[in-house]
Amino acid sequence: MLIFLLAKPLRAQFLSQSGWMRLQNIVIAMLMLLWFCPLSAQPQANPQMQQGVLENKLKALYLLRLAAFVSWPQDSSQNQSDTFNICIDADEPIQLLLKQIKTTQLKGKSLNIVSLSSEQRHSLCHLRYISTNSQYSFDIKSAVLTISSRLGFARDGGMIEFYIAKNKLRMRANLTVIEKAGLTVDPELIPLLKIIKNKGDMR
Repeated sequence: MLIFLLAKPLRAQFLSQSGWMRLQNIVIAMLMLLWFCPLSAQPQANPQMQQGVLENKLKALYLLRLAAFVSWPQDSSQNQSDTFNICIDADEPIQLLLKQIKTTQLKGKSLNIVSLSSEQRHSLCHLRYISTNSQYSFDIKSAVLTISSRLGFARDGGMIEFYIAKNKLRMRANLTVIEKAGLTVDPELIPLLKIIKNKGDMR
């Protein structure tokens, strides 16, 4: 999944097929060990802490790459904004990791990491990452892609939920909520999502 998320936004930068193939081989070589090894595969002095750090790094990378697979309504404030805004709770560790990643643009816009309190809203947010202990309430009319690692997030009205299965980072998605907000998900991403249709579908 990670190789797929990384590959699409990079492909457009290489015009030749041979150039794309060389890039693909490099990406695969760099990520194969990380992708095929479980999050806790390597022994550390504090394995639980190291696993948490790696998991947060992957989540930060996923947040950036998901933008390539989502489209916002033409008439939305997000689409008209000059910046691509990723809004995240101020106390969320992923916020610092996002700022460390050397990416300055997303979808042709300057990347802007916006730090919010858990109750704050930001009308120009493209992505809103919500911490697990946040009291955030959902607004289905808002064209904001909501993402969280909170258990049951997608079932309860959120859009994309990160979860761990077999020591791998995965995603659940509530496509009904996403569509009601006017967002469009690239069909290429759908097979990588665990679709949540109702509260009973959490397998």
